Amino acid sequence: MKSVKNEAMAISMLILASCGIIFFVDKVIMPVYLVKSIFKVITFIGIPAVYSVVTGKNLFKGLFSGKSGIIRPAALGIAIYILMIITFYLVAGFIDLENIRQRLSSNLDVERDNFIIVALYISIINSLIEEIFFRGIAFIRMKEVSGRAYSYVLSAGSFAAYHVAILEGWADMLIVILAIVGLFVSGLFFNYIDGYSQDIKFSYLVHMFANFAINTIGLHMYGFIDLPFL
Repeated sequence: MKSVKNEAMAISMLILASCGIIFFVDKVIMPVYLVKSIFKVITFIGIPAVYSVVTGKNLFKGLFSGKSGIIRPAALGIAIYILMIITFYLVAGFIDLENIRQRLSSNLDVERDNFIIVALYISIINSLIEEIFFRGIAFIRMKEVSGRAYSYVLSAGSFAAYHVAILEGWADMLIVILAIVGLFVSGLFFNYIDGYSQDIKFSYLVHMFANFAINTIGLHMYGFIDLPFL
């Protein structure tokens, strides 16, 4: 019992310390997006990999071997995509896309010329990294060694908190707060669907489509497409 409690504490510290590292990178080092992405891979994948080797507890085991298929998560992902585009239309008046474009350019060196590559990375690779870390390790692995409620809160809470440094300054404070709350609720939902399937394929596909929606708005922001009524 004591070893299980110690393992839960160790994984909790790993999750919180890793999020702290990324927050420090975002707010203090402020590297370009490529360097930031390398930091994220080292932190969210590398640190758990080292933990797995040192302790003999494989944090990545079985994260893709559950019972979720493709059809239902893809259908849900498409529904989430449509919902997020509709939500953007409703709050577009509170979001300054030009400010976001300038912040992406000055802080992360993301420009129109490299946006499509960045967008594909965010949707396909970055979503996978976040799902492995926040759902695979912070929820599925944590749930095995701690209470269900604690794993839900740790996973969803760290997922939302991790985005604070990213979203700060992107819109009015009220919109940012609503976005953080939305990310927490989304984290709880992702945990729920992964708790059913016991793998991360379901939440990964839904997360991917959510990022597709965000990047569709980015395509509009950079002039690749024209979203009507905006």
